[in-house]
Amino acid sequence: MFEQELELEQKEGSSFGPLIIILLLVAMLVGGIAWVVYQTRKTLKPEEASAVISTILANQGPAYVKFHIGHITPDVNEKLEDPQYRLLVKAGIVKMTKPRGGVSDVTFTPDGEKLIASISGVEKTAGSGGTSIYKIPLATRSLVGIASIDKLSPTRFKVTYTWKWNPNPMGEEFDADGSFVKDFNTWDRSTLIDKYGVAFYHGAPTKVMVILQQEAGGWKVVTE
Repeated sequence: MFEQELELEQKEGSSFGPLIIILLLVAMLVGGIAWVVYQTRKTLKPEEASAVISTILANQGPAYVKFHIGHITPDVNEKLEDPQYRLLVKAGIVKMTKPRGGVSDVTFTPDGEKLIASISGVEKTAGSGGTSIYKIPLATRSLVGIASIDKLSPTRFKVTYTWKWNPNPMGEEFDADGSFVKDFNTWDRSTLIDKYGVAFYHGAPTKVMVILQQEAGGWKVVTE
């Protein structure tokens, strides 16, 4: 009698085995389908893209101009006749003594000192010969808007956006369309734009396209 009951229990237990396996397979299939649907519907929202792009623009840093203050002895890399010094003098930010033996004193004007004091992020370091090197921000980039978001894969999106410059008061003096810069010849204007922070700060917004890929640490700009 006991052996018959034991045999019956073994048969009942063995009948549940295939059923459990089937249920597990169904659960895995349903879970897989749900994951595929989730990935298919996954998107990058405009507000998310705006936050990512704003961070990218901030990380690019400001446009800036760099120059010396003090008893300046011209060298191969920097000369007092370079256009950035002439622009600084025109804008009333610095004044220069007449060169003697190629050497001149460059100092801030009272208005220039007030202007520099009003700008955040100014960097001052020691230069050669007791001079001071100033690196002064002129403008920062800001997002205008997200033009389009195209999905390339569940974790990769092509984002097209526009940005513009936000110049500070000194940046206004370094505007390529400003009266001070327009007085320079074509060669000097090109040099100011290429090397010394001059730009069309009030020009039309710039359109840019980037590929954003979602990774463990967040969104990252990638190349195709």
